[in-house]
Amino acid sequence: MARPLPVALGVGGIAVAIACVLSFDRAGIVTGLTAVGWSGAAGLSVYRLFPIVLCALAWFALQPRGGVSVGTFLVARLARDGVANVVAIVPAGGEIIGARMLALAGQTPGMAAAAAIADVTVETASQVVFSMLGALALIAIVPVADSGRWALAAVLLSLPAVAGLLVIQHPRVMGWLQKLAYRAVADSAWAAWLDGAGLSLALASIYRGRSRMVVGFGLHILAWLIGTGEAWLALHLMGCPLPILAVVALEAAIFAVRGAAFAVPWAAGVQEGSYLAIGVALGLSPEAALTLSLVKRVPDLMTGLPGLALWRWGERKGRRS
Repeated sequence: MARPLPVALGVGGIAVAIACVLSFDRAGIVTGLTAVGWSGAAGLSVYRLFPIVLCALAWFALQPRGGVSVGTFLVARLARDGVANVVAIVPAGGEIIGARMLALAGQTPGMAAAAAIADVTVETASQVVFSMLGALALIAIVPVADSGRWALAAVLLSLPAVAGLLVIQHPRVMGWLQKLAYRAVADSAWAAWLDGAGLSLALASIYRGRSRMVVGFGLHILAWLIGTGEAWLALHLMGCPLPILAVVALEAAIFAVRGAAFAVPWAAGVQEGSYLAIGVALGLSPEAALTLSLVKRVPDLMTGLPGLALWRWGERKGRRS
């Protein structure tokens, strides 16, 4: 169930986003959205599937032999992203639903939960590296006098991800996450799969597979890099192209900020403010930066809604079996 703080943060973030849009030339924003159009938005939503598939493959790669199919991981990733991008009010709700989808498909509860934790760990580690790549891109494109300041900012933005990577592995934190999951589902039928028996052993078995971890990490890095193509394409559709290095720098910084502001549902307001500040610094007009932020939310919705439908389908299928 939703908690008051996330709801308040979400409402406040939406208010900030609206204020950002109203503070600049709304006609320019409408012009940018019109240039993208429905066909462009649909194309960007299809493009979003490429990094989603790579993330699903990365998650599947962590699994020891004898688990569920790669298609199951793809469905679970779509459901996970759907909850995270559309619902977003329950903390860690996407990860909980993703693990539940694996369990409903036949994965043991301990391994399903362990796979979700391990994948979040590997994805977070890959985001840190992506942020470093963004810092290098910033150094390459901004004036020499400012490169150190920009690079330092990019590194600092990645620190919350580093801290989260370390903290999430602590046994007390894992215990808290399990209790949070129980409160979130608040239903004995839902909570049955969250039994912690075997979780530590399953997680240890995943971490022993070093080669699997490397493959998963590499696929996540590839997903981050390919994901920047979505912003690059959107800017071209808007008629405001940026060099690919600038787009890498922009997206790396935005995702670092979003990661640091994980408690704000949908990163509402945070995303708009970040695109405004960083996009303008990289050469975009305020209207183009805000339009890009709004356009990027369309694939969140267009891929998120089918993900929610897949989750409900999985629940119905699980009840019938």
